[in-house]
Amino acid sequence: MELEISEIMFRILLSFILSTIFGLERQFKKKPVGFGTFTFVATGSCILTIIGLMLAENTNPILIIGPIITGIGFLGAGALIRQERKVYGSTTAASIWGFAALGIAIGAGFIYLGLIFYGFIIIIVLLDTYFEYHSFGPYSKFLTITLTDVNAFNEIKKVLPKNTKVQNFSFDISKNEYTFSFVINARNDELSKIPNKLLSMEKIKSFKME
Repeated sequence: MELEISEIMFRILLSFILSTIFGLERQFKKKPVGFGTFTFVATGSCILTIIGLMLAENTNPILIIGPIITGIGFLGAGALIRQERKVYGSTTAASIWGFAALGIAIGAGFIYLGLIFYGFIIIIVLLDTYFEYHSFGPYSKFLTITLTDVNAFNEIKKVLPKNTKVQNFSFDISKNEYTFSFVINARNDELSKIPNKLLSMEKIKSFKME
């Protein structure tokens, strides 16, 4: 397949611009992967697709697309971060794979498919931002508090958001310690106030929010 240089440049530039915009949004939010990775993935996938189309006109498209998607899968897995109860970076990992698909679509000349997919990406990011702000779903916070008096539990509940749920409870009689684990779904501004409220309370030996 022969392509005009202007068409080639248009496809590459479009992949570059769309991926850079998304990547910068991820970078500003201090996500595990920044704009450079998204730009390289989308633009590189676009270029590889164009090269594949130009070198082998009658080649099965799967032979071009398959290796790209497989390789990007390993890159996305590297964006996952596991920290005790949570796995971070799953959205970013999926986004890397998605931008490989975006680059392939644009590189193959399916501009409208790429733009439609990009529109869905924007909607997903907006919803993800909303869920993150409200600590909903995987963005829930886990709070662990160790008390020296079990009767202080009711006082603790009063300073936590209304939809807070007790996840676990344990105690050590020999040390006179009572440990409660909570799952909290609340807005970021509400979450930021919790540590100061707990610090001002007595009978709290320690606490950790993650």
